[in-house]
Amino acid sequence: MPPIQINLWAVIAATAFAMVVGTVWYSELIFGKQWAKLVGKKAADMQKGAGQMYMLTAALWLLVSYVLAHFVQYTYADVWYEGAIAGFWLWTGFVFAVGLIHALFEGKSKFLFAINAGYTLAALVGMGIILVVLPN
Repeated sequence: MPPIQINLWAVIAATAFAMVVGTVWYSELIFGKQWAKLVGKKAADMQKGAGQMYMLTAALWLLVSYVLAHFVQYTYADVWYEGAIAGFWLWTGFVFAVGLIHALFEGKSKFLFAINAGYTLAALVGMGIILVVLPN
């Protein structure tokens, strides 16, 4: 296998994409109100410590993006839809399956699971595309 070459700019762009998708996904225009209600949060609760949470979230998405970049390389994805497929299969096997196991045993709302899993699906598919189309 040839050595893995990761485009760090693509990793950063994919991370930014995930953050933008999350900002829109959890906005009041999309799922923000429903999500807040399901987790028992109010708008004022969301402001407390938000800066730290966003920084940590960005760092974690950076880690996810870096790992996904490796996966894209390992699968030899070289066109946009192969990156999308890579993101989809990672989501299916690790996010959806494992997340649903936890949701079932924790008795959490199916709608809350769907909101969170849907966001991660959109993020991973888009990130997979970005990591393939931005050249190494």
